[in-house]
Amino acid sequence: MRSLSSAIREELAGIEDTMDLIERGCGQEDHLIGLQVSLCKLAKTLTMVGLVSVGNLLQELLPTSPSQSLDSQFLARLAEALLHVEGVVAGLEHSEYSQLQDQESNCFVRHQLTEARIVVLGEAKATLVLAKRAIAAYLDFQGERLHLANVPVSLDAVRGGLWFLGLEHAASLTGACADCIRSQMLDSQQIPAEPTLETLADALTCLEYYLEGGTPDSQLHILDLATEALRALTLPAVA
Repeated sequence: MRSLSSAIREELAGIEDTMDLIERGCGQEDHLIGLQVSLCKLAKTLTMVGLVSVGNLLQELLPTSPSQSLDSQFLARLAEALLHVEGVVAGLEHSEYSQLQDQESNCFVRHQLTEARIVVLGEAKATLVLAKRAIAAYLDFQGERLHLANVPVSLDAVRGGLWFLGLEHAASLTGACADCIRSQMLDSQQIPAEPTLETLADALTCLEYYLEGGTPDSQLHILDLATEALRALTLPAVA
């Protein structure tokens, strides 16, 4: 579109130069013929690119005789019409620039969202690994709850990040893991049986594998495994 605008501007400049010569009294026949040819060419060009109204405007102003080309009123109307064409061309260039800005803006937004996704998934995977280590330390130290103190809060943060990315199922399962740690480990006076802790760790591992694979639909079966593991812990929040 920009090259087309440049071509139209060149034709306009040529016509204006010819009009200037005519107004200064250089009304030779070749200038008059050249004006008619240039106007006809520009009118057809504008019509072909969809600017039918301005094309028709110039077509109606085509001189029918040499004497008409020398008429001051005709030249004034033609000058006004050419200003209108210049305005239309400028509008096209501005519209193209605005579209380019929109494209650049959309590209920047997509880049920012991609970066945010990478960060969120990276932090989520790291948190799941730390959660499994905390569970192992909790078991090794005979139910020392201090090792799990920050785990539910961290998992809740992961849940929020996954919701932000539109991974609702994974977010729900992560929240269920956090609830399990709160209810069966932090708020309970008894240490859960080792198989229970292993099942919870399996659920966290499934979530980790799912995120590690980039969360494609082809790996949704991994979330099904996490769901089954959490169901085995009799958690009502797991659907």
